[in-house]
Amino acid sequence: YSPLVIERGAAVRERVSDVRKFWKGGAHNDESNLLFGEGGAGTFSDGKLTCRTSNPLISYILKVMVEHRGPAEILYESRPHIGTDRLRAVLVTMRKHMEESGAEFQFNTRMDDLVVRDGEVKGIQICGIGAPRQVSSLGAPRQVGEEFLPSGPLLLGIGHSARDTYEMLLSRGVEMEFKPFQFGLRVEHPQELVDRSQYGQSFGHPALGASEYILVRDKGKKKRAVFSFCMCPGGIMLPAISESGMLCTNGMSNHKRDSGRANSGFVTTIGDHEIKGDDPLKGIRLQQEY
Repeated sequence: YSPLVIERGAAVRERVSDVRKFWKGGAHNDESNLLFGEGGAGTFSDGKLTCRTSNPLISYILKVMVEHRGPAEILYESRPHIGTDRLRAVLVTMRKHMEESGAEFQFNTRMDDLVVRDGEVKGIQICGIGAPRQVSSLGAPRQVGEEFLPSGPLLLGIGHSARDTYEMLLSRGVEMEFKPFQFGLRVEHPQELVDRSQYGQSFGHPALGASEYILVRDKGKKKRAVFSFCMCPGGIMLPAISESGMLCTNGMSNHKRDSGRANSGFVTTIGDHEIKGDDPLKGIRLQQEY
């Protein structure tokens, strides 16, 4: 395959610049931010590679990451971790390798509509963000904003924050169904508090790094299960938003995990029966409400 990958956000270098401007008090860029851009939300996450399955592809994936500038210790650590700072280099190296193999990446380009004819998807309508751009697939280049016809299957990897895209897909009659999801908040505490609790008498030993924890409250009578998620030792909290005027938090850490702070999500599962109505996007509506 020689796929064309369309991304509404910017490539890593430009995207990091947009995020830093926002962190310093600048305007939020609704197209290039902590969620949209090369690598998606993972580019500004903790870089944890913990997997709860034993699929044989896991070791292959870790090996590929090491071959593309990932830290070698992820091959043998029980809870492998790259870190946001190292992850960006891995992303760019992997993308360049894919480009050399025939893939094409088009950043700052948003899919605004499906082109549907006789009940079949024939292509997509795309919009260039910023300066006019050209896409060069299927022969002659086309101006961004014109109808663009893919040469094969159309695969959408849009996460859960591209709410405008979901609205468009629903309006076009794409079949969807509600999926249970985790919902909650993020808690931050001093890393020393966690280390003292986890290490006990060994606290402060130079061979010990920032410690982690897992917390679970099992579901009981008239209660619901609550559990920690994406615990970031030595990390920082982020305003992980895709729309101006809203707030959603996430956590990340660099490779050294040396911020002196720890944070973790605490979430519970929201099921279909807990939100009234048949709207398949009712989970997204709940996110927007809060």
